[in-house]
Amino acid sequence: YTLLTRMKKPLVSIIVPAYNEEKNIGACVRSLIKQQTNATYEVIVVDNNSTDRTGQIAASLGARVVIQKRQGRAYARQKGADCARGDILAYTEADCVAPIDWIENMVRFLTDHPQFIGIAGGYTFTESTPFLRFIGPKTVTFSSFLYRWFTGNNTLRATNFAIRKATLQRVKGFNPRAVPFDDLDLGFRAGKLGPIRHDPHLRVATSDRRVRGRLLVFCKEFCLSFTKIFILKQRGHDNLYAVVRSS
Repeated sequence: YTLLTRMKKPLVSIIVPAYNEEKNIGACVRSLIKQQTNATYEVIVVDNNSTDRTGQIAASLGARVVIQKRQGRAYARQKGADCARGDILAYTEADCVAPIDWIENMVRFLTDHPQFIGIAGGYTFTESTPFLRFIGPKTVTFSSFLYRWFTGNNTLRATNFAIRKATLQRVKGFNPRAVPFDDLDLGFRAGKLGPIRHDPHLRVATSDRRVRGRLLVFCKEFCLSFTKIFILKQRGHDNLYAVVRSS
Protein backbone atom coordinates (compact mmCIF):
# COMPACT_ATOMS: atom_id res chain seq x y z
CA TYR A 1 0.00 0.00 0.00
CA THR A 2 1.95 2.94 -1.32
CA LEU A 3 1.38 6.53 -2.34
CA LEU A 4 1.28 5.31 -5.94
CA THR A 5 -1.52 2.90 -5.04
CA ARG A 6 -3.49 5.66 -3.41
CA MET A 7 -3.30 7.76 -6.59
CA LYS A 8 -5.32 5.14 -8.50
CA LYS A 9 -9.07 4.80 -8.15
CA PRO A 10 -9.35 2.35 -5.26
CA LEU A 11 -11.43 -0.79 -5.46
CA VAL A 12 -11.99 -0.68 -1.70
CA SER A 13 -12.58 2.17 0.74
CA ILE A 14 -11.92 1.24 4.37
CA ILE A 15 -14.00 3.46 6.66
CA VAL A 16 -13.32 4.00 10.36
CA PRO A 17 -15.62 6.33 12.35
CA ALA A 18 -13.79 7.79 15.34
CA TYR A 19 -14.55 10.05 18.28
CA ASN A 20 -11.82 10.78 20.85
CA GLU A 21 -9.87 7.65 19.97
CA GLU A 22 -6.28 8.91 20.17
CA LYS A 23 -5.32 5.92 22.34
CA ASN A 24 -6.53 3.41 19.77
CA ILE A 25 -6.54 4.97 16.31
CA GLY A 26 -2.80 4.50 15.73
CA ALA A 27 -2.86 0.72 16.05
CA CYS A 28 -6.02 0.57 13.96
CA VAL A 29 -4.68 2.63 11.06
CA ARG A 30 -1.29 0.86 11.08
CA SER A 31 -3.05 -2.47 10.65
CA LEU A 32 -5.05 -1.08 7.73
CA ILE A 33 -2.26 0.58 5.75
CA LYS A 34 -0.19 -2.62 5.91
CA GLN A 35 -2.76 -4.92 4.32
CA GLN A 36 -1.33 -7.55 1.98
CA THR A 37 -3.63 -7.47 -1.04
CA ASN A 38 -3.56 -6.94 -4.77
CA ALA A 39 -6.60 -4.70 -4.49
CA THR A 40 -6.13 -0.94 -4.51
CA TYR A 41 -7.66 0.68 -1.46
CA GLU A 42 -7.88 3.83 0.63
CA VAL A 43 -8.23 4.30 4.38
CA ILE A 44 -10.76 6.91 5.51
CA VAL A 45 -11.00 7.97 9.16
CA VAL A 46 -14.13 9.98 9.87
CA ASP A 47 -13.40 12.32 12.76
CA ASN A 48 -16.71 12.91 14.53
CA ASN A 49 -15.84 16.10 16.47
CA SER A 50 -12.94 14.67 18.47
CA THR A 51 -11.44 16.98 21.05
CA ASP A 52 -8.18 15.02 21.20
CA ARG A 53 -5.52 14.15 18.57
CA THR A 54 -7.50 11.41 16.80
CA GLY A 55 -7.52 13.14 13.42
CA GLN A 56 -3.89 14.28 13.57
CA ILE A 57 -2.63 10.80 14.45
CA ALA A 58 -4.65 9.15 11.69
CA ALA A 59 -3.46 11.65 9.09
CA SER A 60 0.17 11.31 10.14
CA LEU A 61 -0.03 7.56 9.47
CA GLY A 62 -1.39 7.98 5.96
CA ALA A 63 -5.15 7.82 6.43
CA ARG A 64 -7.46 10.23 4.65
CA VAL A 65 -9.26 12.16 7.39
CA VAL A 66 -12.70 13.66 6.82
CA ILE A 67 -14.81 15.56 9.32
CA GLN A 68 -18.40 14.86 10.25
CA LYS A 69 -19.79 17.68 12.37
CA ARG A 70 -23.09 15.98 13.03
CA GLN A 71 -22.57 13.84 16.12
CA GLY A 72 -23.36 10.14 15.94
CA ARG A 73 -21.86 6.91 14.64
CA ALA A 74 -24.43 6.45 11.88
CA TYR A 75 -23.74 9.94 10.56
CA ALA A 76 -20.00 9.25 10.68
CA ARG A 77 -20.36 5.95 8.86
CA GLN A 78 -22.52 7.56 6.19
CA LYS A 79 -20.06 10.44 5.78
CA GLY A 80 -17.35 7.91 5.04
CA ALA A 81 -19.53 6.26 2.42
CA ASP A 82 -20.34 9.60 0.81
CA CYS A 83 -16.63 10.47 0.55
CA ALA A 84 -15.48 7.00 -0.52
CA ARG A 85 -14.07 6.41 -4.00
CA GLY A 86 -14.15 2.62 -3.84
CA ASP A 87 -16.76 0.22 -5.16
CA ILE A 88 -16.55 -1.87 -1.99
CA LEU A 89 -16.92 -0.25 1.43
CA ALA A 90 -15.18 -2.04 4.32
CA TYR A 91 -16.05 -0.94 7.85
CA THR A 92 -14.31 -1.42 11.16
CA GLU A 93 -14.01 0.60 14.37
CA ALA A 94 -11.26 2.69 15.91
CA ASP A 95 -10.45 0.21 18.69
CA CYS A 96 -10.03 -2.67 16.23
CA VAL A 97 -6.92 -4.13 14.63
CA ALA A 98 -7.38 -6.01 11.35
CA PRO A 99 -5.37 -9.07 10.32
CA ILE A 100 -3.00 -8.53 7.43
CA ASP A 101 -5.18 -10.44 4.94
CA TRP A 102 -8.47 -8.86 6.01
CA ILE A 103 -9.12 -6.90 2.82
CA GLU A 104 -7.82 -9.63 0.53
CA ASN A 105 -10.21 -12.21 2.00
CA MET A 106 -13.25 -9.97 1.69
CA VAL A 107 -12.40 -8.77 -1.82
CA ARG A 108 -11.71 -12.30 -3.03
CA PHE A 109 -15.06 -13.53 -1.75
CA LEU A 110 -17.11 -10.64 -3.17
CA THR A 111 -15.29 -10.92 -6.50
CA ASP A 112 -15.87 -14.66 -6.73
CA HIS A 113 -19.51 -14.40 -5.58
CA PRO A 114 -21.13 -11.42 -7.33
CA GLN A 115 -24.58 -12.45 -6.08
CA PHE A 116 -23.55 -11.57 -2.50
CA ILE A 117 -24.05 -7.94 -1.49
CA GLY A 118 -21.80 -8.06 1.57
CA ILE A 119 -19.67 -10.09 3.94
CA ALA A 120 -19.26 -9.87 7.71
CA GLY A 121 -16.98 -11.49 10.26
CA GLY A 122 -16.49 -11.63 13.99
CA TYR A 123 -13.94 -10.51 16.52
CA THR A 124 -11.61 -11.58 19.26
CA PHE A 125 -10.74 -9.54 22.34
CA THR A 126 -7.21 -8.24 22.88
CA GLU A 127 -5.52 -8.01 26.29
CA SER A 128 -8.59 -9.53 27.87
CA THR A 129 -9.47 -12.21 30.39
CA PRO A 130 -9.49 -15.88 29.34
CA PHE A 131 -13.24 -15.99 29.91
CA LEU A 132 -13.99 -13.01 27.65
CA ARG A 133 -11.60 -14.28 24.99
CA PHE A 134 -13.48 -17.56 25.00
CA ILE A 135 -17.01 -16.20 25.09
CA GLY A 136 -16.56 -13.31 22.61
CA PRO A 137 -16.30 -15.35 19.38
CA LYS A 138 -18.86 -17.86 20.67
CA THR A 139 -21.37 -15.06 21.22
CA VAL A 140 -20.93 -13.77 17.66
CA THR A 141 -21.35 -17.26 16.21
CA PHE A 142 -24.45 -17.98 18.28
CA SER A 143 -26.13 -14.63 17.60
CA SER A 144 -25.37 -14.98 13.88
CA PHE A 145 -27.01 -18.41 13.89
CA LEU A 146 -30.11 -17.04 15.60
CA TYR A 147 -30.36 -14.08 13.23
CA ARG A 148 -30.01 -16.34 10.19
CA TRP A 149 -32.59 -18.75 11.62
CA PHE A 150 -35.15 -15.97 12.12
CA THR A 151 -34.52 -14.00 8.91
CA GLY A 152 -33.04 -16.46 6.44
CA ASN A 153 -29.99 -14.27 5.88
CA ASN A 154 -26.94 -12.96 7.71
CA THR A 155 -26.46 -9.39 8.85
CA LEU A 156 -23.65 -6.84 9.16
CA ARG A 157 -21.59 -6.02 12.26
CA ALA A 158 -19.96 -2.64 12.71
CA THR A 159 -16.59 -4.00 13.80
CA ASN A 160 -16.06 -6.07 10.69
CA PHE A 161 -17.97 -6.00 7.40
CA ALA A 162 -17.86 -5.01 3.76
CA ILE A 163 -20.74 -4.01 1.50
CA ARG A 164 -20.95 -3.05 -2.14
CA LYS A 165 -21.31 0.71 -2.43
CA ALA A 166 -24.07 0.35 -5.01
CA THR A 167 -26.08 -1.70 -2.51
CA LEU A 168 -25.60 0.87 0.26
CA GLN A 169 -26.81 3.58 -2.07
CA ARG A 170 -29.86 1.56 -3.14
CA VAL A 171 -31.03 1.20 0.48
CA LYS A 172 -30.27 4.90 1.15
CA GLY A 173 -27.40 4.30 3.56
CA PHE A 174 -27.30 4.16 7.34
CA ASN A 175 -30.36 5.05 9.39
CA PRO A 176 -29.35 7.33 12.32
CA ARG A 177 -32.65 6.58 14.07
CA ALA A 178 -31.62 2.92 14.40
CA VAL A 179 -28.50 3.66 16.47
CA PRO A 180 -26.93 1.75 18.21
CA PHE A 181 -28.08 -0.98 15.83
CA ASP A 182 -27.60 0.96 12.63
CA ASP A 183 -25.32 -1.83 11.42
CA LEU A 184 -27.97 -4.52 11.98
CA ASP A 185 -30.61 -2.24 10.50
CA LEU A 186 -28.48 -1.76 7.39
CA GLY A 187 -27.92 -5.50 7.15
CA PHE A 188 -31.65 -6.17 7.41
CA ARG A 189 -32.52 -3.72 4.64
CA ALA A 190 -29.58 -4.60 2.39
CA GLY A 191 -30.20 -8.29 2.92
CA LYS A 192 -33.46 -7.97 1.02
CA LEU A 193 -31.41 -7.27 -2.13
CA GLY A 194 -29.18 -10.33 -1.88
CA PRO A 195 -27.37 -12.75 0.44
CA ILE A 196 -24.81 -11.67 3.03
CA ARG A 197 -21.94 -13.98 3.91
CA HIS A 198 -20.97 -14.59 7.53
CA ASP A 199 -17.40 -15.88 7.77
CA PRO A 200 -16.54 -17.01 11.32
CA HIS A 201 -12.84 -17.13 10.39
CA LEU A 202 -12.81 -13.46 9.29
CA ARG A 203 -11.96 -11.84 12.61
CA VAL A 204 -10.57 -8.55 13.81
CA ALA A 205 -9.10 -7.96 17.25
CA THR A 206 -10.96 -5.42 19.34
CA SER A 207 -11.03 -3.90 22.81
CA ASP A 208 -13.14 -5.51 25.52
CA ARG A 209 -13.91 -2.12 27.05
CA ARG A 210 -17.63 -2.49 26.36
CA VAL A 211 -17.94 -5.60 28.51
CA ARG A 212 -14.99 -5.91 30.88
CA GLY A 213 -16.21 -5.56 34.45
CA ARG A 214 -19.71 -4.79 33.19
CA LEU A 215 -20.82 -7.86 31.25
CA LEU A 216 -24.26 -8.05 32.87
CA VAL A 217 -24.75 -4.30 32.50
CA PHE A 218 -23.83 -4.53 28.82
CA CYS A 219 -26.29 -7.40 28.31
CA LYS A 220 -29.01 -5.28 29.91
CA GLU A 221 -28.15 -2.31 27.67
CA PHE A 222 -28.20 -4.55 24.61
CA CYS A 223 -31.53 -6.21 25.42
CA LEU A 224 -33.27 -2.93 26.28
CA SER A 225 -32.05 -1.21 23.15
CA PHE A 226 -32.79 -4.18 20.88
CA THR A 227 -36.31 -4.47 22.29
CA LYS A 228 -37.05 -0.78 21.87
CA ILE A 229 -35.66 -0.54 18.33
CA PHE A 230 -36.57 -3.83 16.67
CA ILE A 231 -39.59 -5.04 18.63
CA LEU A 232 -41.34 -1.87 19.79
CA LYS A 233 -40.09 0.09 16.75
CA GLN A 234 -39.05 3.02 18.93
CA ARG A 235 -36.06 4.38 17.07
CA GLY A 236 -33.04 6.17 18.55
CA HIS A 237 -31.85 4.65 21.84
CA ASP A 238 -28.08 5.10 21.76
CA ASN A 239 -28.27 6.88 25.12
CA LEU A 240 -29.08 3.56 26.76
CA TYR A 241 -25.41 2.64 26.37
CA ALA A 242 -22.87 4.01 28.82
CA VAL A 243 -19.85 5.81 27.35
CA VAL A 244 -16.92 3.43 27.81
CA ARG A 245 -14.35 5.14 25.60
CA SER A 246 -10.89 5.11 27.16
CA SER A 247 -9.85 8.61 26.13
